[in-house]
Amino acid sequence: MKEKARARFNIIDFLIIIAVLASLFVLIFRSTIVDFIGNVINTQEAVVTVRVQGVERDKVDMLKTEDVLYWNGELFGSVTEINILENKQVVLNESGVSPIFVETTDPELCDIECRVSVKGAFYDDGFRLAGSYFLGVGKTVELYTDGFYCSAIITSIA
Repeated sequence: MKEKARARFNIIDFLIIIAVLASLFVLIFRSTIVDFIGNVINTQEAVVTVRVQGVERDKVDMLKTEDVLYWNGELFGSVTEINILENKQVVLNESGVSPIFVETTDPELCDIECRVSVKGAFYDDGFRLAGSYFLGVGKTVELYTDGFYCSAIITSIA
């Protein structure tokens, strides 16, 4: 009768196991601890100005100073100042020989400009909220509170 050859543990198997464990350790360490430390060290406070366009006048009171805004399920910041502005629209007036654009205001709508205090870090490519989410002038963000939801455009970051 033939006996089965038993697998033997050798130095190559040991080196492969060590390499796999080392790579797992580096991956876990890099993705958690180093990023966490970097976010804590680089965290700064900034003021982001956002503009919400076309809000009905009777819904303006739903957003107040000291409200906490959220974005993508994460804390965005707290509202420090609110300004109510006229909603300006540009419409095409075709009454003449050549069409011209005319700026008008809508009496039923207004724009809200808010200053929001946020925490994040300034990097070479711009501001990152909580070190992760990129914020830039012109970016549209979906912000919400418990009783208010809006689509806002970032107009400045300071």
